[in-house]
Amino acid sequence: MADIGHLAQAPAGRRFVRPLGDLDLASAPRLGLALLSAGRRPETTVVLDLSRVAFMDCAALGELLRARDALGGRLALCGVPSPVALLLRLTELTTEFPVVAVDPARVPSPRPGTPLTPERETNVA
Repeated sequence: MADIGHLAQAPAGRRFVRPLGDLDLASAPRLGLALLSAGRRPETTVVLDLSRVAFMDCAALGELLRARDALGGRLALCGVPSPVALLLRLTELTTEFPVVAVDPARVPSPRPGTPLTPERETNVA
């Protein structure tokens, strides 16, 4: 299962969701909830940072599509690893999600000991 990671407000109205590990049948529903939570404000673009994801299956991909539709297209990807890029190519979904370049130094990291809240972090195991 994946640790869905934390939500961080970044410059230019972007909010990041940074999962860690595998995005699969077990973690997909929590991923969907984290994406929708991050996109509550209509002026916010949700960026799913996949740089720490080792594997993603079709259940997680389905959650991405549902979240994209629910957010009115305000979902972008960054840090797409080769296995996820392959899944997007095989399912012919490479054009469904914009991929943005993000400077990792500009993405806030959670502080140790910060309480877990929807506004700060969402850990999913």
